[in-house]
Amino acid sequence: MLPLDLKRRVERAADARGISLGAYLREALVKSLTSAGEKDPLIADSRIFTGKVPANLSAEHDRHLYGE
Repeated sequence: MLPLDLKRRVERAADARGISLGAYLREALVKSLTSAGEKDPLIADSRIFTGKVPANLSAEHDRHLYGE
């Protein structure tokens, strides 16, 4: 289903990471869907996370988590 050149590139990338072609493709699809507007599964799970996500969460996680 993939053009041969693309398949070879993906196989090399997966091999470089030490994962299977299928695992690499699944990760790429999840990343693509998440960046296309789908919510992050961790944040979307209300049993794990409740409330709004601050825009600067990654940069200021210590302050948000520990008040520092």
